[in-house]
Formats: sequence, C-alpha cells, structure tokens
Amino acid sequence: MINSIFRWLTAPAQWSGPDGIPTRALQHLEYSVVTLLIAAVIAIPLGLVVGHTGRSRWLVSVANSLKAVPSLGLLFVISLWVGPRI
Repeated sequence: MINSIFRWLTAPAQWSGPDGIPTRALQHLEYSVVTLLIAAVIAIPLGLVVGHTGRSRWLVSVANSLKAVPSLGLLFVISLWVGPRI
C-alpha cells in the first residue's frame, strides 16, 4: 500500500493540470483563508463587545462548553470500544 501511495505521489500526471496536487493545495489554502477571515469578522467584534461591556457572558460560557463536545464524544466512543464486554 505504501508503494502505491508513493507511486501516485511521484507520478508526473498528479503534479500538472487542473486536478494536480499544487492546484488542489492552493484551493485548500484559499478555502482555509476565507474560513479564517469569516470567523475573524464574526468573532473579533463579538469578543470586543463582550469583553468591554461584560454583557452576554453566557455566550462565552456556551462557546466554551461547545468546545468540549468533540472530546466528550470521542471519549464516549473509545470507552465503548475499549470497555468491558457483557
């Protein structure tokens, strides 16, 4: 399997044209920059308002609790997978 991946990565056809690796990498970078800008446009003013006025602190608590959801889900799945079998 590693050999086939290496062959695919070193094939000249994968490095040219509209479906080539450099083109797709640039597209991915563009999507990442756009997403980061959208998040910054929303989060920076909202953070300044909450930090300056002190209102809507519940929003910060909700955002912080939502950050833990993926970790808790992963912990739940791993505990089901590794846990004792009945």
